[in-house]
Amino acid sequence: VNSRPSDWETPKFDLTDFIRQTNLMKADHSVLNHEGPMYRVDSPTGVVGLVRRNDIGSEWVLIVANPDDNGRWSLETDGSDPVGRLAARGTEITPCRDAPTYDGGGGLAMAPGEIRLFAGTAPLD
Repeated sequence: VNSRPSDWETPKFDLTDFIRQTNLMKADHSVLNHEGPMYRVDSPTGVVGLVRRNDIGSEWVLIVANPDDNGRWSLETDGSDPVGRLAARGTEITPCRDAPTYDGGGGLAMAPGEIRLFAGTAPLD
């Protein structure tokens, strides 16, 4: 390769912080570094929830995805939604996010196509 700095393109975005935070998240949660069962949890609203459990302890991670790329969605955390009930039992660990964004009704607001991660250690029912 004979490229020179004058040949380089100007970056349109920088993923450095996201990759750093993702690596830190994986280092902090053994469930993301070991084999273990994963299962789907359905929500009546259409959101997709995937639970990853740890074979060596009670740690779990919930991946919540808003599959609607056209609209916002609210995950009810009042116990009426199975995915929301699990999210409320965990702590949000989504990279590059400081705290959960709750809507005015007590639900978790998610942008179109957004994915969020929650981790917990309490045994799941």
